[in-house]
Amino acid sequence: MGPKSKKQGASDKSKDVQDTEDPLQALVFVDSFETKFVPFTTERPRCLLPLVNVPLIEYTLEFLALNEVEEVILYCGMHTEKVNEYLQGSKWTQESSPFRVETIRSTSRSIGDAMRDLDKRAILGGDFIVVYGDVVSNLPLGKALAEHKARRAVDKNAIMTMALREAGSLHRSKAQEVLSTFVLDVDKDRCLQYAQIDPDSSSSNLELEPDTLSGHANVDIRTDLIDCGIDICTPDVLALWTDNFDYEHPRRGFLHSVLKDYELNGKTIHTHIFDERYAARVRNLQAYDAVSKDVIFRWTYPITPDSNMHADDSCVYRKRDIYRGHSSGSRKLHGLGRGSVIGKQTKIGEGTTISRSVLGRDCVIEKNCKIEDSYIWDAVTIKERSIIRNSIVGHDAVIHEGAQVLSGSLVSFGAVLPAHTIVTNGQHVVHVPNQNVTDDHEKDVFSADDTRDQKTRLASSHSISTLRSEDLDDGGGFDISSHHRSSVTSLTSDDSHAAQASKGFLTEASGSIYDSLKQKHDVANIQLELQALRMSSNASEHEVRKAVVSGLVKFAVEARKEGTGLKQVLASNKTLVEKTIFDEGEGQPRDQVDFLLLAQNELCKYTDGDTTLAAICNDLYLMDDFEEDLFEAEAFQEWWKDERATANDALRQVRNKCQKFMEVLEENEDEEDEDDTGSDSE
Repeated sequence: MGPKSKKQGASDKSKDVQDTEDPLQALVFVDSFETKFVPFTTERPRCLLPLVNVPLIEYTLEFLALNEVEEVILYCGMHTEKVNEYLQGSKWTQESSPFRVETIRSTSRSIGDAMRDLDKRAILGGDFIVVYGDVVSNLPLGKALAEHKARRAVDKNAIMTMALREAGSLHRSKAQEVLSTFVLDVDKDRCLQYAQIDPDSSSSNLELEPDTLSGHANVDIRTDLIDCGIDICTPDVLALWTDNFDYEHPRRGFLHSVLKDYELNGKTIHTHIFDERYAARVRNLQAYDAVSKDVIFRWTYPITPDSNMHADDSCVYRKRDIYRGHSSGSRKLHGLGRGSVIGKQTKIGEGTTISRSVLGRDCVIEKNCKIEDSYIWDAVTIKERSIIRNSIVGHDAVIHEGAQVLSGSLVSFGAVLPAHTIVTNGQHVVHVPNQNVTDDHEKDVFSADDTRDQKTRLASSHSISTLRSEDLDDGGGFDISSHHRSSVTSLTSDDSHAAQASKGFLTEASGSIYDSLKQKHDVANIQLELQALRMSSNASEHEVRKAVVSGLVKFAVEARKEGTGLKQVLASNKTLVEKTIFDEGEGQPRDQVDFLLLAQNELCKYTDGDTTLAAICNDLYLMDDFEEDLFEAEAFQEWWKDERATANDALRQVRNKCQKFMEVLEENEDEEDEDDTGSDSE
């Protein structure tokens, strides 16, 4: 290659100077200007609340680092000192940090106030990314940034690009209170109109502006897009906020008005729609649960629990999406179910069962407790025989013997729950210091009518979902029961639409699985395709399981006819089966029983279904999953006596040949019991 010409060299040098002068900046709104995480946010900002044992801000900063941002501005409101204190001890202020971090303390009361304040400060010189401090994403923004800059080079009025994620209309991360509607010029990736529609309102129709369709040949109206809370902006955006003092909210205020007043301001706003990767805002408690599960099940890769974003973390990934921190105990925990995270130095007593839950660091969980679909933060003590279900327990809280925290309830930092107390229906328990009371037991007693003079009190008889945000972008109630995802779909007012979406998911997903198996696709790729369909349709775990059973059974039956044994089929697709089972070791193998019932029902369609079902049962029973059986003997026993398994003649007939298998299984179990008894006596 010949030497560069002087002109080319000068051009390169100019480009280098320009790159130096205009580093890629990111503006992070640390204060959400909302109350959706009360009572926790009365003591610390939302961005420092833990999501799978890692402060939310870490996910946002990791996302910005992945996208090679060079300068990060954290715009703070309440608790600025706590944000600064956290940053000083983090990797983001070290010399090895990929970007420079600056914090701004503000008294702004809304996003609008903040944007006008930033315009006055004049610290954002070129294109910059706007995100919230509760964003969890692995989206690559390179292409979106390039498109934004290319548009900007041609048209200086192209001031903003929104990152939107394609999803189904019933996706669990979408706002439930409102339907965000985008009217788009497909050819120009331009947003022409935006509206928030209340689906429960009698006037829930979209009213198109008169000039919206004029001059646009290809227009699409989309209600299936997730607003990721990620925008690429120019300084002109700040100027527009300043020129319009009535703008308070980024979507129903700024976006709606700028698009509506296009004839006056001439500014255009564009979109970049992603159809893969992950992006979501932890905008409310329902989203907190949904995003936590997605992180645990690794849909946010490479941002996962075992990536150990904290320098002192040593979380290890184990089979069945279980994570255990250093010194959380080396012994095998029989009551530890799939999708659980055990933090560093946490101790768990005998007989305790934990399923689909996250336990923080330095917790003490005594014997015979039950924790399901819940989030236990750091340094929590839970005394024996307590039950925590579908709830959150904050740092340093104490749950005394036999107490129950149920149904979306919140126990705040340092709160003490007396023995045998039941907190339910979204109630809040908060810690209120009282220097006049010296007896700890007396301080713990509370009721709904108690005053603030007590150590711990019931703050509210309502779920946090009753607190409406200033901005309807952040809709959604508090239902963190993820094991039965149908509870999420019930939030929609159109039951027939939900049923239609469920049927559509089953048809498409089972067909896709069958086709992929026939074409010998890698199981990991099949799982990714299935996850994309699940997220776009908001399918429940039962529906996913049904789709896997349908596709796998169809393929297995045909494979047998071609001479391939069932054992080989199941062994090669073991991971696909495993990903539908979430209850190993929990004592009640509901998912395993459900799988067997679905397989039995599916095989009723085939002439040799009885032979195939017997073979499937035998192979599943013998298929071990590292230290534990993937299908426990108890699952087969529960299935065999389940009334649903004999509901009609076809079901009874198809399982006839399983009789011998069940007899052998019972004999094996009896022999194991005798061996255990003999060992104990020795």
